[in-house]
Amino acid sequence: MAFEKQQSADEQIQQNLDAGLASPSNSCWASPIVMVRKKDQTYRLCVDYRALNKRTIKDAYPFPRIQDTLDTLSTAKWFSTLDLASGYWQVELPPQARQAAAFCSRKGLFAWNVMPFGLCNAPATFQRLMDRVLAGMQWEICLVYLDDIIVLGKDVKEMLQRLAQVFERLRQANLKLKPAKCCLFRRQVVYLGHIVSEHGIATDPEKVQKIREWPEPMSVNEVRQFVGLASYYRRFVKDFATVAKPLHNLLRKHVRFHWTPESQQAFDTLKELLTTAPILGYPMDSGDLILDTDASNFGIGAVLSQLQQGEERVLAYGSRSLTPTEQNYCTTRRELLAVVEFTTHFRQYLLGRSFTVRTDHSSLQWLIRMREPEGQLARWLEKLGEYDFKVVHRPGRCHENADVLSRRPCRSTCPCNLNPILSSPQLCHQAVQCNFDDELVNIGSAAISLESCQVGVVQPAITASTSSFSGWTTKELCAAQAADPDIAPIKRWMKESEERLSWEDVSPCGPATKAYWSQWQRLYLKDDILVRRYYLNEGPEFYPQIVLPQVFRKSVMHQMHEGPVGGHFGVERTLSRLQTRYYWYKMREDVSLWCRTCTSCAAKARPLKRPQAPMGTVRVGAPMERIAVDLMGPMNETERFNRYILVVQDYFTKWVEAYPLPNDQAVTVAEIIVSEWVCRYGAPLTLHSDQGTNFESEVFQTMCELLDIDKTRTTPFRPQSDGQVERFNATLQKILATTSERCHWEWDLMVPYAVMAYRATKHSSTGFTPNMMLFGQEITEPIDLVAGMPPDDTLTQSIPQYVVQMRERLELAHQVARDALGQSVERAKKQYDKRAARTRYKVGDAVWYLVKGTKRVKNKIRKFLPNYDGAYFILGHLDDLVYRIQRNPRTKVKVVHHDKLKPYHSRQPLENSWVFKDSEVWQPQEVPAPNLEADGAELDMDLSCLFTEETGNSGDPDSMPLMDDTSVPMTEQETENVQWREGSTVQQDLTGTVNGQMRGRPQRARRPPRRFGDWTN
Repeated sequence: MAFEKQQSADEQIQQNLDAGLASPSNSCWASPIVMVRKKDQTYRLCVDYRALNKRTIKDAYPFPRIQDTLDTLSTAKWFSTLDLASGYWQVELPPQARQAAAFCSRKGLFAWNVMPFGLCNAPATFQRLMDRVLAGMQWEICLVYLDDIIVLGKDVKEMLQRLAQVFERLRQANLKLKPAKCCLFRRQVVYLGHIVSEHGIATDPEKVQKIREWPEPMSVNEVRQFVGLASYYRRFVKDFATVAKPLHNLLRKHVRFHWTPESQQAFDTLKELLTTAPILGYPMDSGDLILDTDASNFGIGAVLSQLQQGEERVLAYGSRSLTPTEQNYCTTRRELLAVVEFTTHFRQYLLGRSFTVRTDHSSLQWLIRMREPEGQLARWLEKLGEYDFKVVHRPGRCHENADVLSRRPCRSTCPCNLNPILSSPQLCHQAVQCNFDDELVNIGSAAISLESCQVGVVQPAITASTSSFSGWTTKELCAAQAADPDIAPIKRWMKESEERLSWEDVSPCGPATKAYWSQWQRLYLKDDILVRRYYLNEGPEFYPQIVLPQVFRKSVMHQMHEGPVGGHFGVERTLSRLQTRYYWYKMREDVSLWCRTCTSCAAKARPLKRPQAPMGTVRVGAPMERIAVDLMGPMNETERFNRYILVVQDYFTKWVEAYPLPNDQAVTVAEIIVSEWVCRYGAPLTLHSDQGTNFESEVFQTMCELLDIDKTRTTPFRPQSDGQVERFNATLQKILATTSERCHWEWDLMVPYAVMAYRATKHSSTGFTPNMMLFGQEITEPIDLVAGMPPDDTLTQSIPQYVVQMRERLELAHQVARDALGQSVERAKKQYDKRAARTRYKVGDAVWYLVKGTKRVKNKIRKFLPNYDGAYFILGHLDDLVYRIQRNPRTKVKVVHHDKLKPYHSRQPLENSWVFKDSEVWQPQEVPAPNLEADGAELDMDLSCLFTEETGNSGDPDSMPLMDDTSVPMTEQETENVQWREGSTVQQDLTGTVNGQMRGRPQRARRPPRRFGDWTN
């Protein structure tokens, strides 16, 4: 908060403390203060009670209807308005409420002694108080709406008596008035935003002035504010719903804000009608009520009036727009809907009284008296049955007060104007598309003679789009064929002789001319234009194809594929449309290339389902070498305030832990990993995660550095790179969903049992349960205790023998698991690679980047957004699966998976010279192989497992699987961090030795890690 505001807040808080309105507090509740600028540029102290109001049980005490309040003023001629001084502050706050309504500032914590503004139940509390204080006077002597009181009187004497009674009640309740805001003995007063007098009700000039000076709205919110203010006086405006319809259309969902001339007209009309609104009369006990109703294609309207002193006095106007379903009603049904709607709307005036319904639709007279109505008509007539009324027909020329809606002139967008009468021959020339001058003249002449013919209007969007394709005249087409080097010889030979020339005469010509010559029997001249017969099916019928010269081919393909009626179809459909009109040499190849290089088609094409590269594998050989972490959620908040599940899984043993969390912040996640996983199982060599902000934060990076953990991450929007933990997430969801209905609100209590069940089942990759892989034995489950499982006689009682036995069990299980994991990976990779396209990209290649589901654009439909973005250029590859791409030198470099890319085909050359300026940075480097002679030498191994013979593993240690390096991309600088024993390569076999040494347990590198931020596929 600014210093100026803080100083003002301190002063006002001190004033409230001195006045006894507030006092210091030790409440456990606290709401923040906000300083609101007033008209005089000073600040008002307010308290933000939004959080408190959300947790408050609402008081449903009713408020008087403003319409009912105003209608009660009909018999009064003198008025007095009273206003309480700081009305809310005259209500004492109960002790328990003071604690909840406490507020804080830099001076401390304070509690209100009186009822403050901002509490959601304050208005209902104050209205209840005023109703009790003035009980017995409401609706006869005075009216009260919150702190606004109006006293009524027929003359001065009665007014004086009633004021005395009201003052006495206020004095007894110890309520004080503010003299400056009280108006006594007035013929006309402002009450509830209306001008009230003995003549009737009118609009408040101050509010109308705001409407008159309202600027043109520039956003949906500004339109909503204007319509809300104008709607307060809608009873004064005839056909308000119809006039405001263009503005209401702007407030509909999924409608883009666009201020049209219709919107401006509605805006100006509303301001004019509100500033010249008539004075409405009060409803009287005597006098016949008249309800005039009418309906149009888009709205219904009504006028309620009453005969007072021999004249019709308007009491209120009503109108609303029709829904799309109601617009389909017939005229009679819409007219009856208007009667049903507005008898309900004016129910408080009409119920229990005899009134007349006037309409310009004579069918309603007998429709009301129908003996056996059915369906909707029966329901409507049942509604009208509680009213006492008669229907009178009045011709439309005499029904103007309610008929304006139906007789309102239609705008250009009205459906009734879609078929105008053709009055100008120029319209025909613009609407008809012709290829030859003589046909254009004939059609134009025919159109001139049919001036009264009705024609369909061509939508402006289509005419604007087609204007770019101007076509050609017969002379232009003849000249283009004569200038085309491939077509001109054929035309010349046809004019000279009908017989086809010999091969010796044609052999010097190009391949296109030879192709046309081979189809001599299907070619002919019409009006000096070379045409080809195209037989679609067997038979004599054919399509005449214009042999199109080179100069017109691009414009024709553009029109057929990308034009307003092109549709961006594929090669076959576009070609079939062209073949019924045109022909040229290698037409299919040109159309195929044109469709393939269409950027709109490529950007909106469906994502490729076929893998673009072979599968990358990650292999591990010992427990807790590599773990994967992921977050599930957010989910429903439980009683323990948990909303997320942190999943941690070991790649080798498949051991998994799931921890319910209250939030997904990096501090919370890191604390759980350290306290629950590292402290129990030790620090892993590698930690793999997605690109969540909690896993990429500085807190998480610091944790990995302190524990000497290599951090890798998936590429963007590539959950397959973390497939193991993602697969467990699906399993966990299924277990929670199928065990109990309580999973929706007590899921955090069920997570430990679901994880226990998972760890007790055999994993398909290892052939063992995670319990056996980690502990060397199965855990005791509840069924074992109930059934009484026999003891294991193979276990001895000696502790050293037990240790040896358990070690042998674990070594055997791990050896079998390594073989099983290796075979499982090979099977999955072999199956996956069968479908892989194995596309390779070089530095500088242009590619499309898959962005489907990752972008959201305001006011646009997601399904219509492009699936691909481009063109991007390849800067280099980190391995066979991961590439670095960039759109231009000024944009951010992206590291993406191969499957997110596809080749970019362009009709124009793309500038990519900037890519090669630093191309040497991206060239792949060979991994150095230093000579390591001493056993136990320190190695910095990121994804490999080197073993020594000291471990004494049983079984065949050569079958120990290594983790494949292909899943971890490396830049030129990063290759310095990976060192291999002499003779080893990046692609090592699963068996064999290194430097004659047997592989043993993994050795942790103790130098500070430099690999944080690695990308994996």
